[in-house]
Amino acid sequence: MTSRLTALETAYANARDLDFPAIRVIVAEAFAGLDKAQAIALARQFGIRKTLPSKAAAVADAERKIAERLGSWQRCQFRQPA
Repeated sequence: MTSRLTALETAYANARDLDFPAIRVIVAEAFAGLDKAQAIALARQFGIRKTLPSKAAAVADAERKIAERLGSWQRCQFRQPA
């Protein structure tokens, strides 16, 4: 479980170096082979605090968290100086 969490945290930290398909692959690999309880536990360790009714919800929220960081970084790159 630790290596899975490390993979998610690394992807989050380096989101600017990824694209959306790569995020999807990393998250899918991290959650592969886990049952519902394990997937929800991994999402909690990754910092997702909302209620997760299923493994699919845990995967989707992990993808969303990393993708939002990438989107935030992209928006900052194209912002005009004040």
